[in-house]
Amino acid sequence: MGASHAIELGIVFFSLIFIGPGKYSVDKK
Repeated sequence: MGASHAIELGIVFFSLIFIGPGKYSVDKK
């Protein structure tokens, strides 16, 4: 369960880093 949670957190974190900047950039422009 711990490992699964860690992987889930990693995916969410990666998504935030990968999508975050682009979304904000598009929103600002």
